[in-house]
Amino acid sequence: MIHIREFCWRDYDERLTALGCLRAHLLVMPDNTRALRFWQALGYLPLPDVLCSKPMGVSPRS
Repeated sequence: MIHIREFCWRDYDERLTALGCLRAHLLVMPDNTRALRFWQALGYLPLPDVLCSKPMGVSPRS
């Protein structure tokens, strides 16, 4: 039996593909092993990318 989350995401994948999208990116925190397993089961693989973030309203360091 397919869980509703998986069903919805497969529909989303099909829609993105039909629109010509070549790649989808997800942000999953490394300690969220349950989410990592879920996305990997759908074919999404972890990448060694670097994510940069900046808190808004904070001045950059000199």
